[in-house]
Amino acid sequence: MLTPKILLTHVMHKRHSPAVNQFAYSVYYLWFPLDNPESLKTPLFSINRFNLFSFQARDYGARDGRTCREWLGEQLMTFEIAQPKGQWWLLTMPRVLGYVFNPVSFWCCINAQNELLMVIAEVHNTFGESHSYILIHPDGRAISPQEWLESDKLFHVSPFLEVKGKYQFRFDIRTDKLGIWIDHTMPERGKVLATAMSGKFIDYNHSNLSKLALSIPLVTVKVIALIHWQALRLWLKKVKYRNKPPPPQQGASKWP
Repeated sequence: MLTPKILLTHVMHKRHSPAVNQFAYSVYYLWFPLDNPESLKTPLFSINRFNLFSFQARDYGARDGRTCREWLGEQLMTFEIAQPKGQWWLLTMPRVLGYVFNPVSFWCCINAQNELLMVIAEVHNTFGESHSYILIHPDGRAISPQEWLESDKLFHVSPFLEVKGKYQFRFDIRTDKLGIWIDHTMPERGKVLATAMSGKFIDYNHSNLSKLALSIPLVTVKVIALIHWQALRLWLKKVKYRNKPPPPQQGASKWP
């Protein structure tokens, strides 16, 4: 998988408590090598400038002018992680007509055997804040598709969920398809939220981008609209609304 791909994916959210609420929707993501974003360029897709589709480096990492690769290197240094022996890929939604909102993007290091070595889950909330959860085994071994990796929840995402408990992550990344599962658990309540995304890779080219522009137009607007619609549903179900706490002082945290 040395060339970019498009991931056609089905996203599911199921809240288990204090009120049951479930929804699912179809979107698409880009999957491309971090060191070669230029491979995304087509007549419909631009890098760091406006087009129907675009990728803007300032949407990721520190968002302060540093490149994605510079930010990634700083995270490895901060948490004293040796550079994994693999290639870095980014799974994210593009800007569409200049607008983007990515609830979560995934920076994934894949080795030559197509094994997953490390993931950085970069989470954004609707308040313009972000936090990255760094997931890697202490001994650097590959992350298998069957195992769950755990991290403390430190970042406010939804006003209808507390900033407490843990996230549990599972990844199954293959050459033709991908699955990611994230559960939010609390000691006293068990699983409170389950999320999943699964889909297949298709070729990244001008033709497929054109089809997506027609079949799922304004996909990033769709995502933010669904977030607010589900928030309204939870409010109508009288789920407690919680004010936003200050973000964590550090922009990233590492498991374990």
